[in-house]
Amino acid sequence: MGQSEIESYLNYLAIKHHVSASTQSTALNAIAFLYTEVLSMEMPCLEKLKRIKRHHYIPVVLSIGEVQSILGNMQGTMRLIAELIYGTGLRIGECVKLRITDVDFDNNQITVRAGKGYKDRVTLLPETIVSSLRTHITKVAQLHKTDLLKGNGLAPIPNVLYKKCPSASSTLAWQYVFLY
Repeated sequence: MGQSEIESYLNYLAIKHHVSASTQSTALNAIAFLYTEVLSMEMPCLEKLKRIKRHHYIPVVLSIGEVQSILGNMQGTMRLIAELIYGTGLRIGECVKLRITDVDFDNNQITVRAGKGYKDRVTLLPETIVSSLRTHITKVAQLHKTDLLKGNGLAPIPNVLYKKCPSASSTLAWQYVFLY
């Protein structure tokens, strides 16, 4: 496989298969790796390679009025979840995996554990939803107490914590804020 075959293949990906720029770059990098690391050869100069241009899109952002309209048509737990996502910048998965221990009303902050990239971070808790969130957590606490009396109410907890403190799964702190 020489210069013309590599160019033909990469151009074929771009023109016939309409792959993204990153896919074409991945294919090029794989071929470059093959040449340099496996075959111990110098990569040929690709003069006729047609590189795909990366598209830069302007994100679609809702206006304040649109957000108010959407939230105005919601109620209950779903509204609280939407307000929390909008007000804190949480991702949907982060929001539904939120535990009571991660909500800090004293400092108006939320701790996101194992978020995107499996990283932890802290975000602000908007004052406008503190009251609703407190009320919701009070309901979750009552439900948790009822569940414990029935022999249920155990939340899954990380393995390391389970080994250190097996009873943690029955505490209110490790319960999910939003039951799913």
